[in-house]
Amino acid sequence: MSIKLAPASAGNLQLPGKFNYFSAHTKKISKANNQDTITYTFNSQGYRCDEFENINWSESILALGCSVTQGVGLDDKECWSYRLQEKTSIPVINLGQYGTSLYYHLYNLEILQKYDPRYVIIQMPDPVRITNFHKNGCEALSWFNSSYKERFRKAWKKGNFAEALTQQKNMHFMEIWTRDDNHMIYQTFTINYLRLLFPGKIFLFSMAACWEELQDTYPVLDAYLTYDDHARDYEHPGPKANESWADYLSQAIF
Repeated sequence: MSIKLAPASAGNLQLPGKFNYFSAHTKKISKANNQDTITYTFNSQGYRCDEFENINWSESILALGCSVTQGVGLDDKECWSYRLQEKTSIPVINLGQYGTSLYYHLYNLEILQKYDPRYVIIQMPDPVRITNFHKNGCEALSWFNSSYKERFRKAWKKGNFAEALTQQKNMHFMEIWTRDDNHMIYQTFTINYLRLLFPGKIFLFSMAACWEELQDTYPVLDAYLTYDDHARDYEHPGPKANESWADYLSQAIF
């Protein structure tokens, strides 16, 4: 199947979206602790799956999420997407991308909706994240790990006041974004919209404690899953957790 690029007014974004920090990320994970014993396989767009033109989208399960789904610190065969594929004998396409937000995956799913995938599973990223789309790719933004303040200081110190003003405006946006649960209201809207795009085909789960605490107020999650072991970077869920998630998802969906 050949997939054509969707027109974009700000330039031709890749389809699905190519994460702007892909090259730097792959260098980082290849040098992490004990990473020399595992295999990372990425396609030309930076995803841990086959080349897009070789995928039978309508017969596949789409797996989306942040670094947890991408499988940082895990071998190709240890990711929950791969384990789910083994358990169901259905192709599972890993579209996870490091540091991304729900809006990044909404962008991809709006395009892929026309290919009518068999199921869509989203591992919910941190709800404070948002994605900035531009002609060269995408940038993941987060209130907790935002570098805007440091960029502002550096620009101001160098006398680049126009750049400093831009970064200051970005900081103000993040403050508004996280005030009074604005981010959660938009997240809820996005999830409900995705459920309209994929009626009866979409499943959501998360490991972020904030989602568990907000389930009563925002009843949008199907499952909150925990983990005990860690991947080789000591920051992400490990092989046992991914195996248990695959078990849970295979039973919940089938």
